[in-house]
Amino acid sequence: MRFLRIFILLGILSFPAQGIAQTLSNQFSDAAPPRLWKVQKKNADGPVTTFYFLGATHLGLSVEYDAYFNRVVLPAFATADILLYEGANGREPEHKPDCDPAVLTADGRAFLASARQTVEQVYFNAQEAIHGEQLRAGIDDRTTAEQRRRAAQVFIAGLDEFDLREIYLLYGQVMLDFNGAAAPAGTGQVSRGQVANELRRSRPGLPVRDVDSLYGVHRAYCSAGPERIQFLRSALQAKNSAGDDYLHQVPALEREFVDILSRNKPASGTAPKQFDQLNVLDGAFLCGRNKEWERDILRLDDGKVHFYVLGLKHLFPVDHDGVHCAGLLADLQAVGMTPQIVE
Repeated sequence: MRFLRIFILLGILSFPAQGIAQTLSNQFSDAAPPRLWKVQKKNADGPVTTFYFLGATHLGLSVEYDAYFNRVVLPAFATADILLYEGANGREPEHKPDCDPAVLTADGRAFLASARQTVEQVYFNAQEAIHGEQLRAGIDDRTTAEQRRRAAQVFIAGLDEFDLREIYLLYGQVMLDFNGAAAPAGTGQVSRGQVANELRRSRPGLPVRDVDSLYGVHRAYCSAGPERIQFLRSALQAKNSAGDDYLHQVPALEREFVDILSRNKPASGTAPKQFDQLNVLDGAFLCGRNKEWERDILRLDDGKVHFYVLGLKHLFPVDHDGVHCAGLLADLQAVGMTPQIVE
């Protein structure tokens, strides 16, 4: 099973959309600028191939479900022949990347060892909760707690740090589902979840494809050098993604979403602190993946309408902390395609 439970919020590493209590602020619901671009490509001997690029988050902020979404995004999506987005469960089989722990600093390796114990306990607790539910349903696998503990140890010992974060988020959510979590007061109305999933539900028969290859995000992580450990550290040091900390940051995230669209580039320091500390990984997770996506887009020449939903920061220039890239829209323009904003 592929535990793809990491997502990218505005192009920044974030938390899983399905694990968030759906109580999000709506204070910017009429203020978000246009965020859908259209590109058409025609070869001399081929049909016109159309691409839409929708800048989004993987939270489904209420600000994304505004008048522009209803007036522009939905009609454009109605013409799509295929939906493509991050986290749609991979594509072609490929060799699983090797995240060599020797690349990490001594501090990073020490944190990894400690994190492995933490993740093992979370995984074991979730498995015990599931086991209890099975017993109540009349299903008994005849295993002892000691056997189940040993199985958890063996499983977690075989994971690299990228997999550890996915397991931590996934099984942390399992425990949240069992125990429940109260949403903090005053956080606003209910959201429908991330836009890509909402679009997918609206046309259940439409073909869907992941923008990343099967281990594309994993490979990007492994290539990010010693600082990649911040990715795991951020998950283990923050509260669960349905907790007060995240939900109270939603208004700030909505402001950042509007600001990026207004400026056509990210502004440093606007995101919550734990997200800003991950900017050092943008070279791998933003710039590197953009180049892979660009190569895929340039190969497409099938006369169909391809509708992409991407983390917003992938579309615009990145220039900070030694990380520099022009963004996917500029990259496509540089090779002769002309993205036009859809008003």
